[in-house]
Amino acid sequence: MNGKTLMYVLKRIGMAVLTIFVVVSFTFWFMQLIPGGPFTSEKAVSATTLAALKAKYGLDKPLFIQYLIYIWRSFTFDFGLSMKQTGMNVNDIISDGMKYSFPIGLIATVISLIFGTFFGSIAAVKRGSWIDHVIMVVSSASVAFPSFVIATFLLYFLALKLGWFPTNYVSGGNQAFILPVITLALYPSAYITRLSRSATLDSLGSDYIITARAKGASKTRVLFGHVMKNSLAPTVTYAGPMFAGIITGSLVVEQIYQVPGIGAAFINSITGRDYSLVMGTTVVLTDLIVLMTLASDLLYKVVNPRVELE
Repeated sequence: MNGKTLMYVLKRIGMAVLTIFVVVSFTFWFMQLIPGGPFTSEKAVSATTLAALKAKYGLDKPLFIQYLIYIWRSFTFDFGLSMKQTGMNVNDIISDGMKYSFPIGLIATVISLIFGTFFGSIAAVKRGSWIDHVIMVVSSASVAFPSFVIATFLLYFLALKLGWFPTNYVSGGNQAFILPVITLALYPSAYITRLSRSATLDSLGSDYIITARAKGASKTRVLFGHVMKNSLAPTVTYAGPMFAGIITGSLVVEQIYQVPGIGAAFINSITGRDYSLVMGTTVVLTDLIVLMTLASDLLYKVVNPRVELE
């Protein structure tokens, strides 16, 4: 790693820490604006019991002291006990949720990259043909439909009507992965298709490709040896944030398919005013987005060495 790359990585790490600090701070103060608290819905809670609960979770301290503790725990990944799920550690709840969300998101990301790059390249090579038109129409339609509409459609027809897949994740076994993965992969696949098509068309019209063709290089060598390599750069840039976005954006999809993932934990933490769990899920999801964005930027340098990291 040269000096410029090291300085870039250090700068991005500093920006990542600042980003996490800002997100965590906003989360804490906005939580204070929400009416009620984690114990307001408890039935028949005496004043003594309520005071004991607040003391147990540090809610009896001054607000600024709570904020400092909140910041410290966010950067030490010590999120403490859940305020709503008795005896459950927040780290364990998040870990249990990621056991489902992470593999689904990873598989959806890999599928999106493969299919999006393949169909985008085919559309560019067959520009103006019926194949190009079909791919562009399908990708445009896939981008237009919200994920919850796609999830409802697949669940109704493929699970309820045809019975090909289980109707919920919990009792479905390995087959239960399929519909959530398809739903989460559809939009990014369509977006990558359009991205890859545009990048491939730019590469096909560049001077070095024209020179390679003039020297007698075969279409296969031109496509896979030159065009594909250079057209991958925009896709690589999008891949990291896409993976993080699939996991963080899967909240509704997980609810529809009854996946006990991080999305369910996040929604339950908000509806239950579980401050500890809100903090934990916010920090983990923010860290994931920041790290994946940094990884994409570094991979972009690997794919396209001519780019200078600044």
